[in-house]
Amino acid sequence: MTPFKDWLEETREKIDAHKKSFSKTDARKFKLQFMERLAERVEQFSSTCGECYQDKGEITALLNNLEGQIHLYPMATKDYHDKIKAIVAHLREAHKLVAAGMFTAMGNAIGVAMGVSVGVALDNVGAGIGIGAGIGMAIGAAWVAKAKKEGKII
Repeated sequence: MTPFKDWLEETREKIDAHKKSFSKTDARKFKLQFMERLAERVEQFSSTCGECYQDKGEITALLNNLEGQIHLYPMATKDYHDKIKAIVAHLREAHKLVAAGMFTAMGNAIGVAMGVSVGVALDNVGAGIGIGAGIGMAIGAAWVAKAKKEGKII
């Protein structure tokens, strides 16, 4: 790290370099878009949280080793994904943040469960599931909007 660049700026540059050198499929496999948001959140809490400060080094190491791991996929990438999950788990538990798709999935599950009940009552389970899925997506979208407003999305 040079004295003229901060950690987040260097991390973004590394991620951008990987995005340019990887195929779109590999960029998705290695969650480069998510990694950028994750780095922003870790940087946000690193001044007050010791574990987030350590996670900055972990993210740097993951990005530095990423070029070599692409050739070893899927064997070596399990460790890569496990480390990302550990960082996310810390952010969820210690800082009460949520992953972007979590509320959508929860809302959809609740909506489908409600839709099955409505479908049984109407004697048309298929229609009930469809209605419930729509309601669930609306519920999930409302939860996501609230979380974004509060700044709780990773």
